[in-house]
Amino acid sequence: MAVLHVPASLRSLSGDRDRFEVEGATLRAVFRAVAEQCPELVNRIIEDDALRPDIAVALDGTILDDGNLTRQLSPDADIYLVPPMGGGGQADPRRYAYRNAPGHVDRGRFNSGRAASYAPEFFTESVSFFRSRS
Repeated sequence: MAVLHVPASLRSLSGDRDRFEVEGATLRAVFRAVAEQCPELVNRIIEDDALRPDIAVALDGTILDDGNLTRQLSPDADIYLVPPMGGGGQADPRRYAYRNAPGHVDRGRFNSGRAASYAPEFFTESVSFFRSRS
């Protein structure tokens, strides 16, 4: 069975459950099975039959860039919901300045609107970069 892991920030919508073990050959099938048990959670992550732009999904340890709900899953897939780490509001221009900093190597995290917000090493690298500049 596929396991959908729910982060703490969304557990109020899942009845405080941290995981759902459901059958499903695709992400869409897994989310439909979870919707039978917990429609509020699925309504928060799916919009117009697609992933909402503020939620990412990691499948077996890899964050999906495309949000493709028809992606085939292994029978024992681990699916993690990854909410954004920062708040809403305006973008921090320092984040984009960091991209162009001397010696910065783009590891692909800026190629997708989703992946940039979810890479924990980005935060650590950003803090180190800006501390060295002050």
